Parts: sequence; structure tokens; C-alpha cells
Amino acid sequence: MHDRTLHLQCQRALLSALSATLLALCGIAQAADASDDIANALGRDSEVTLHLRSYYFDRLNPGEVQNAAWAIGGWAGYKTGWIADALQF
Repeated sequence: MHDRTLHLQCQRALLSALSATLLALCGIAQAADASDDIANALGRDSEVTLHLRSYYFDRLNPGEVQNAAWAIGGWAGYKTGWIADALQF
């Protein structure tokens, strides 16, 4: 659970930095519209995926030899919504 909390904190910090950068690149006249688009794209319209997997291998061999292994892995993904109907990460 601690790893998930740390992951969410890092994600929020990354999203805040990305939002600030994108807002800085927008013109002052379009800042209000852009902030709404960016907030929706990075918040409501975004998608976070976490796929965990585990595999245990156990082989019975003749004699005293035993083969066993356990592997844990997975992947994490993040996809934003569309920003101004033109840009998606």
C-alpha cells in the first residue's frame, strides 16, 4: 500500500509540473480555456493502468534435484486525454 501511495504522490507531482509547463506555453488570452482543457485531459479524461503478474515454476526431476522459481513483474501505464483535440500523451 505504501508503494501505491508513493506512486500516486509522484504522479500528482508530475501532473502538476506538466500542467504548469503547458500553461506557460499557452498565450495569456487563451490561458483560461487551456487550463480547463489541460485539467480535463490530465484529470478526468486520463487513464492509469497497473498490471501485476506472478508466476511460480516447480519441476519434479528424478533423483534429489529440485527446480523451483517464483517471479513477480508487471507494468504501469498512464495515458492522458486529448488536449485541445490535437495532443495526447
